[in-house]
Amino acid sequence: MTNPPSALPDHPAATAPYQPRGDSRQLSDSSSPTPAELTDCLFFSPEDGRIWLNDQRMLLLHSSAFGALRGEIIERLGLEQARGLFTRTGYACGARDARLIRERWPQADAAAVFRAGTHLHTLEGMTKVEPVHFKFDADSGFYEGEFLWHHSCEADEHVSAYGVGQDPVCWTETGYAIGFVSGLFGQMVIFREVECRGMGHASCRVIGKTAEQWGDAEQDLRYLEVSQPSTRPVAATPDAPLREGTRQSPPPRLIGASAAFNAATQALQRVALTPATVLISGESGVGKEMFARQLHQLSPRRDQPFVALNCAAIPDNLIESELFWCRARRLHRRDALAPRTFRARPGRHTVSG
Repeated sequence: MTNPPSALPDHPAATAPYQPRGDSRQLSDSSSPTPAELTDCLFFSPEDGRIWLNDQRMLLLHSSAFGALRGEIIERLGLEQARGLFTRTGYACGARDARLIRERWPQADAAAVFRAGTHLHTLEGMTKVEPVHFKFDADSGFYEGEFLWHHSCEADEHVSAYGVGQDPVCWTETGYAIGFVSGLFGQMVIFREVECRGMGHASCRVIGKTAEQWGDAEQDLRYLEVSQPSTRPVAATPDAPLREGTRQSPPPRLIGASAAFNAATQALQRVALTPATVLISGESGVGKEMFARQLHQLSPRRDQPFVALNCAAIPDNLIESELFWCRARRLHRRDALAPRTFRARPGRHTVSG
């Protein structure tokens, strides 16, 4: 088997507006998708070394290897940065699984679709999820759910490395729950681990509500933001001299939690340290200039001016002088065709039109 066994169907309901409403107390065990149906989506292809969950490639990884990776990241980044990284990783996994369920079973009962996340989370080996109750109504913006996590892989590895502590440690699993439910609900639903095996409890207990219902979700949302790299001194060069009093105030902080936002921000951080030319495209109002200012702030040219131009507002005969400092030669008749010399303005530019 060299290709995904079952591509997601091109069903109009998969992309239609989704306003789910449901209650776990009214849910039948036989409602599709069932654990058996979800298990049938898992395929092993040993002849080409791939594993598929429907059309998504998966990976088998030793729990101890995950624990070793987790421990090294904690040691290198610290607990807070590591928690954010694993929370966002879980969020991305949950969001992808939500898309799979929504598109594979577009006509399924909403409560069964939400319950499928507990089955997938269990099937993927992170923890055994036991729903206590959940109820939701997207029209009114209400979500409330409580779940138990048994045999959490993440808690086991953390306790093995660091022992029992005072804080919950199932960061990846919490991110998964946030990504899956938020992806289906259409609003940010925050899960908090109120009991954890890493704190000495028999099992982990999580409670989910919308960010508005919590009312104090700033800390939770912070773990879903891509953190900025620490500022390191930049060696003085002809292009980027270090001068006192020339640093501009930092741009407004970029805030977002979607997988696309995190991917764009991570790409921004990678390219910021290079001399590459960057094109940021998108519809009006999506924040192109904010991303451009963030790129300038992260670059070695942060001490030089950031120049923002609206090309649509500049007459054609002035565009060159605005984009470049023109040093026109005094032309004689014999060199009337000689090219002019341009010197680009320093700093990073953003050009809109």
